[in-house]
Amino acid sequence: MGYVTDRPGRRPAQFALLLAAALAVIGSTPASGAVPWSALSLNQCCATTGGNVVELEVGERRWSGFLARNTGLNTWNTAGSVEVRLGTAEGRDRQSPLFNPGPGDGAWISANRPTELLNAPVKPGGSGIFRFRVLAPDVPRDYKEYFEPVADDTDNGWMGSRISDGCYPDRWCGVHLIYRVRPQAPPAAAIVDAPDVLPGPAAFKVTVEATDNVGLDRITATVDGDPGTTQEEKMPSPDAKAFDHTKFGFESQLVSNRRAQFSFTPKGCAWPRGEHTVKVVAHDLLGQADQVTRTFSVEPDGDCDGVSGPRDRCPTLPAPSPSDADGCPPPSGRTARSTFVLAGPGSGPLRDLNKIADAGVRGVLAGAQVKVYCKPECGRPLRRRARKDTRLFRLKGLIGKVIPDDTTIVVRVTLPRAMNVYGRQWKWLVRDGARNTGGECVRPGFAGRSGCG
Repeated sequence: MGYVTDRPGRRPAQFALLLAAALAVIGSTPASGAVPWSALSLNQCCATTGGNVVELEVGERRWSGFLARNTGLNTWNTAGSVEVRLGTAEGRDRQSPLFNPGPGDGAWISANRPTELLNAPVKPGGSGIFRFRVLAPDVPRDYKEYFEPVADDTDNGWMGSRISDGCYPDRWCGVHLIYRVRPQAPPAAAIVDAPDVLPGPAAFKVTVEATDNVGLDRITATVDGDPGTTQEEKMPSPDAKAFDHTKFGFESQLVSNRRAQFSFTPKGCAWPRGEHTVKVVAHDLLGQADQVTRTFSVEPDGDCDGVSGPRDRCPTLPAPSPSDADGCPPPSGRTARSTFVLAGPGSGPLRDLNKIADAGVRGVLAGAQVKVYCKPECGRPLRRRARKDTRLFRLKGLIGKVIPDDTTIVVRVTLPRAMNVYGRQWKWLVRDGARNTGGECVRPGFAGRSGCG
């Protein structure tokens, strides 16, 4: 019995028998009568279905690869007198316009031999891997490139059939890739969302859109050129280790349009006051880049609570309170309340004398200072500091004091660890010996607001 040769026009007389017994090798073991050198393409298109398209730019190198089953009698090797390689086909041994001389991984052996077998030895029935990188020519257009396994330095070493011979069934024939080479063009980057003004301690986000005519490699963002702030989003890359033989290479992984978001937080308490610049750079697979910048300004925020400028009613309060739009801490679970008991006849010669029978503030936190004074003055102001959380903080210095009518008593509670910031203030107008008449509660920075406890 003969076998398929590499000369056009010759077919064995026993083709039907070969088809049934020798070349229809689908299992893991070649059938009896198989030829010494034969291959079958796995999971790849042939010429009749148009092949697969790989897009790249002029001058770009791109990985490609093939998976082939050894349907012959001989074991494939890369050492010894016979070496199995991948050759240019449909015009066998022609010089390929996609020849990649190197340097680097994936360089071709020669202009008509992209690569040798990568996983030798491959016994009959096993699968061999061929992987290489092409170099896009200078002329942008589609290149249809045919490849075929070949055992060099031996007769009849080509392992497939040619399209001109009609393509024998179940044998490598017309396997190719289409390389769509585009002109070189850099990517484009744009910042679509970023703040213009920022409170000092606030984190912020920058939204970026990047595009490329073939594929993006990565997008980076940096604040004020500080490498410590650099963030990067890396796109799936044509890496040899990630080669997917069922997808003809890496073209399905390429990303040509990407919307990315980067979040930045200040180092320490806050961003320094003044103007800052965010720089975004988009890189493509060829190493070309495009950059865009956006400038934002930072308002001073000494207490780092996220509220700055005229909106911050408590600018020296060190504890952050992001839930309060006024920059002041929200009321605690135990809200301070002032309590006064005034005693006096309210008529007769003692009408203008009102004695304080009891005085205190409820719900004072540890470390808070309570200050009491009169308008007009009714003696030295009273100051007391709470050593611990107190349900009722008695103002003993007021008890028994006589307060004239039309006197306003002011009670102010300063928050713990907050210089010159008060959390509660009350004003009580004493008149006709009445108790708690005209009470007014004032929160920090909101003079005149009543009813806050």
